[in-house]
Amino acid sequence: EHSSLNTFLEFSLENWFWGAKFTKNEFQVTVFTNLSSISGKSMLTNHYMNAIRDSNLFRNCLQSSLNNKLTTTDVTPYFYKNPVCNNFIKVGEAALGIDPISSQGVQTAMANSIQGAIAINTILKYPEKLKMVKEFYSSRTQDTIKSHLSNVSKAKASSTHQQINSGIKVKSNHWDKSTRIRISEKVNWKFIDCIDGDLITSKMALVHPGLPFPMVYWQNTAMEKVMDTLSSNETVSNLLNSWTPFMKSASAVELLVVLRESGVIDEWLPAISGF
Repeated sequence: EHSSLNTFLEFSLENWFWGAKFTKNEFQVTVFTNLSSISGKSMLTNHYMNAIRDSNLFRNCLQSSLNNKLTTTDVTPYFYKNPVCNNFIKVGEAALGIDPISSQGVQTAMANSIQGAIAINTILKYPEKLKMVKEFYSSRTQDTIKSHLSNVSKAKASSTHQQINSGIKVKSNHWDKSTRIRISEKVNWKFIDCIDGDLITSKMALVHPGLPFPMVYWQNTAMEKVMDTLSSNETVSNLLNSWTPFMKSASAVELLVVLRESGVIDEWLPAISGF
């Protein structure tokens, strides 16, 4: 018995399944599968039935019959290479689409639409920035898809974050309050185009090979301001204290984890003199 108040999600080695009870006598099951695994349109029903038969949650549905003809929809993630031009801009799902199983479609579309509104505002106020806005909006759209596909390829694995319990623990290797840190020699700074309020402009960004994208802000604080307080041979405790005037302690610990995991900072070890 499936409750009408619930939806159900299941995955197998070959397919993903989504199901929900629509009416008293109707239960809908959607199968997400690789198109290449279906050998022709005539085999669609067989593939659908076999997939449900191999599921755990939905196999009992086979005791009933199909009410309607099966339909198919391509939900492959996509994006438009040039979503903005001189007289139009694509926003939301007109610009890009992600895996529906991720449950991030509405959130992604809204975030992209906000970026689109800011792009339009910038062009209207500063028409000479049209080329810059085009490049920025297009790259942001592509970055969203790249990030999404990367997360999917990692099987939506969640990373281990910080713990705060009368002290600080940062992932591993026994970092504590007295651990001394240093800035990576690979850290670099450059101007990049970014959103600042309701405009697209250029800001200084922290760049490092371990970061997926250049960092302009950490939450609402400019990375320039954050990194100005950081120097080599400084303790973790002193570093966190230097950040707390402009961010919450939990946010400071989270940033420390991000910078460490990306290699922007690591443990400082004193040089060992020769024998």
